[in-house]
Amino acid sequence: MNASLTESQSYSREARRAEELANRLESQASFFEGNSAAGSLNLSQAYREWGLGEMERNRDFYGNARFDDIDFQLSAEGQALQVRFVDSYADTLREGIEDKLVLASGQPVSKPSVSSAADVRGNSKVISGGSSSVAGNATPGSVRAEVNAAQESGRKRIDTIRDYLEGTTKGARGADEESADNVKEWR
Repeated sequence: MNASLTESQSYSREARRAEELANRLESQASFFEGNSAAGSLNLSQAYREWGLGEMERNRDFYGNARFDDIDFQLSAEGQALQVRFVDSYADTLREGIEDKLVLASGQPVSKPSVSSAADVRGNSKVISGGSSSVAGNATPGSVRAEVNAAQESGRKRIDTIRDYLEGTTKGARGADEESADNVKEWR
């Protein structure tokens, strides 16, 4: 019961974090929607300035590549430059807003009304073959029969595959010069 309570509290905290993240992303999206042209232009300019400086500092890696060359931007080196810019820009943004992000206090987590193991079992569902049934209604004999049937099906499948593989590789020999020549002539 303690594990269930701990798990439900963990899910509640995770849900709260996800909701807060969604709210932040929604507010960012609405901000960028209103300022999209200016934001895109500023970001493009920031990438250009950063990229030119980065290429100049690392000529041994980028060689004589030109920043404005489309082929360079699509190459592996250009994509590496883009990834490094995104990481650098994200770090800069994070540093700039980190002190402004405050975790708002959320609703307190309510404790579930579970008082016994039977309550937990009564609320859980076992899905079998597309239909669901309450776990309390399953008899140990039917579960055991279902497990045995699944194990037997698995054994049959393994035996079938093993027989197929043994039949396919029955005449296989190790690699030697004669075998290699036979493969070349086989075409």
